[in-house]
Amino acid sequence: NKIILSHKIPLLGICYGAQLLIEEFGGRVKNIGSGEYGPASIDIQESNSILFENIPKKTNVWMSHGDRIDRMPTDWVVTSKSDNGIIAAVESKNNYIFGFQFHPEVVHTNNGKDMLKNFIFNVCNAKANWTSENFINNTITEIRETVKDSKVMCALSGGVDSTVVSTLMKKA
Repeated sequence: NKIILSHKIPLLGICYGAQLLIEEFGGRVKNIGSGEYGPASIDIQESNSILFENIPKKTNVWMSHGDRIDRMPTDWVVTSKSDNGIIAAVESKNNYIFGFQFHPEVVHTNNGKDMLKNFIFNVCNAKANWTSENFINNTITEIRETVKDSKVMCALSGGVDSTVVSTLMKKA
C-alpha cells in the first residue's frame, strides 16, 4: 500500500479497495452485521465531485458489501450515500484519491461507465487514442526488442489469452 501511495497518482478504490483506502488514511471500516447486496439507490452529496460530473443526483448502483465506513479519515469528504444512509462514495480533499463502495463496472450501475470515464479522462487526464491496431504493433515491437535473437516457447491451451499471445509471438 505504501509503495502505491508514495507515487502520488490518482487512485480509485472500488468496494474493498475503497475500504482499504479509508483504513490506510486513518478512518475505520466496521462490520455491523448487515450489508447491502444488489440494487441500491445513492444520493450524491457533493455536487462538485469530479467523478459525479453529469451524473443525476439520485442514481441506481450495484452494492455488494458487508462492511461499511464507520469513521472518515481527516480531510476526506463523503460524496454520496445510499438510501440506507450508508456511505457510498468518498474522496480525499488533498489529492486525487477516490472510493466507491458500490460497483461502477457492472451493467447494474446506472451511469457507472460515465463515472469511470470521469476518473479516467477528467482525473487521470488520459487520452482516448487507444486502438487495437496500435496495441498489436506496439506489442510486436516490444516482443522483438525483448526476445532479440533468442528462442521462445509458447504453451497454447486454446483459450483466448494464450491464443492471442501465440499469434502476437508468431507475428513478431
